[in-house]
Amino acid sequence: MFNACVIEDDPVTVSALRAALSRLGCEVAVSEGSQDGLTRLSESNRIDVAFVSLSLRSASARGVAQHIRAQHPSSKVFFVTSWDGELDRRILDAEGVSGVIRRPPRFSEVKRMLIEHLG
Repeated sequence: MFNACVIEDDPVTVSALRAALSRLGCEVAVSEGSQDGLTRLSESNRIDVAFVSLSLRSASARGVAQHIRAQHPSSKVFFVTSWDGELDRRILDAEGVSGVIRRPPRFSEVKRMLIEHLG
């Protein structure tokens, strides 16, 4: 189906996203840090969707999203956060971020986002 990349350092979130994406038929690559994730992205031929922690310890999530979009222009990037506030949609659009998913990620929300953004 789709190739997915999860760049996240919270093991509970990684597990939930991996389970949901696998259940939806995606091939899932997981990176627990941004540098490992960027290396995997550079080596990958195709990334359809990426889930990036907004609170990465070792890099800016926005910088990671920009790198993903530069390497894979057609990919959809989603930030993952436990923050309950709203992010400015204009800024997300300008940075090529398709949306935000809240922790803990729920299967129904992941499924809805994939259908909405990837078909």
